[in-house]
Amino acid sequence: MTVTWDELLRRFGAPSQDLVAFQAAFAGALRMVYAADPTITLAADEEGVTLGHAATAREAEVRHPAAGGPRGLPDPVSLRPHLTGLPGVVWLRRGRGDEPLVIGVTPGARLEPERLVLVLLEPLILQASGEMPQKEFEAVSAWVVANRDLIDFVWEGKVRSFEDVTSRIRKLAVSDWRQN
Repeated sequence: MTVTWDELLRRFGAPSQDLVAFQAAFAGALRMVYAADPTITLAADEEGVTLGHAATAREAEVRHPAAGGPRGLPDPVSLRPHLTGLPGVVWLRRGRGDEPLVIGVTPGARLEPERLVLVLLEPLILQASGEMPQKEFEAVSAWVVANRDLIDFVWEGKVRSFEDVTSRIRKLAVSDWRQN
């Protein structure tokens, strides 16, 4: 279900609140909702906010059975800075149903909802929730463009081992995005 920003502003905004200020405040509220209940999916773009229900762990297992054996691919997959060239950890996972294609980024190796930045990849690369400095977002965006085939393979459940993931990663060179 998608609700436009104009509709959300009309229903929940203050009478004289401008749309940009409302969007920022509403996005903060969405992050709190997601942190409280990760069984829902949230995506914000310039059109509005899309809300859905994430699959339960059992539903996800039925749709995307985990690869067996010691080389099986964990879900989500954490890609640390030495693999990506980014300052944070990128989290890739299998898609569940019709939810929007997203990746996660955290500053550390632990997947902590309060520190997780969700990056929406379609129709354009957009920071959907969380806070990330602009230069870091630009680096993540460049990494996404370079690794879109890998992201799609993981999302679609086609990559079966961590070795498959690491063999497909295109590491972002620091000089590609960091400027002094």
